Amino acid sequence: VLKQTLNCNNAKLMRFKEYLQELNIELVHQCVEAGIQEMRKQMELSAIGMNTLPAVRSKRNTDFHITLINTTSNTDGIVSIRRRSDDASGTLCGAEWTRTDAIVVCRQLGFFSAYSFSSVPWNMDSVYFSQLRCGGNEFTIDKCPLEYSASASNNCSKADGVARVQCFRGNNNYKLPGNSPIDCNFNNGLCNWKRGGTLFMQWIMLSSGPAYLISMPNRNFKPYFSTITSPLLKVIRTDDEDEPSRGS
Repeated sequence: VLKQTLNCNNAKLMRFKEYLQELNIELVHQCVEAGIQEMRKQMELSAIGMNTLPAVRSKRNTDFHITLINTTSNTDGIVSIRRRSDDASGTLCGAEWTRTDAIVVCRQLGFFSAYSFSSVPWNMDSVYFSQLRCGGNEFTIDKCPLEYSASASNNCSKADGVARVQCFRGNNNYKLPGNSPIDCNFNNGLCNWKRGGTLFMQWIMLSSGPAYLISMPNRNFKPYFSTITSPLLKVIRTDDEDEPSRGS
């Protein structure tokens, strides 16, 4: 038995109900007018900073504080990092700057993911961090085996440049075509679908379109799998079953 809350006027959900009936699956539902709006509130992300306003700064209380400088919008800029414990700060060398690093940087800043990343020319004397080496599943760069030193700029050439990132908020407007939980094309994020499994799934944007980056947080967790589950499906227990029904 699958239990979910339905938008009263959603024809696609009603067709989904008919499809489940053909499979002898009962759909227990409650019709509401604004059920999906509450999901959108839960997914809202925000970021501060405009081109002429204070730079985009870390939203998590960590030892390594991130600021995006030389911004052209409120979502992108050169990555500048400051270590709170000793106030050492500087930019990140672009030589070893990776997509997974960019994802973690954006996540720490409060964004949904990284839209793009690049290395750009900048004052190389500002380089203090050599590389982050993030796996992609970390919530802050504190958890990455980052490398830094006062001499980092000596090993970072002008050709390497410094790290720059464009972060992605995700769009939670369920009225956009292809952006509701029941009709999601994932172009603007995950439409509030929930990720799970022993592997970490991260939404990314490639030149060919949206895709998913899979990483392994812990090799001891087996079997290896990743799931993505609709927010409209819930697991409930029925009286005549020993185990709960499952839907995904």
